[in-house]
Amino acid sequence: MDRLAMGMASVEHVLHTNADAGVDTALPAVVVDLFRRGMDAGHAADSFSSLVEVMKKAG
Repeated sequence: MDRLAMGMASVEHVLHTNADAGVDTALPAVVVDLFRRGMDAGHAADSFSSLVEVMKKAG
């Protein structure tokens, strides 16, 4: 099972790699923010699908 905490490292890596390459970081920055909100909401050990609950609350 994928854990949000493990995915966070991956999406942060994509964000930094894009920034270092001079590529637009708008999309990866939004993804990092969403993952961070999921982690802050206590979903670090949960699967990526837990982000649906985070997005529901944001709407």
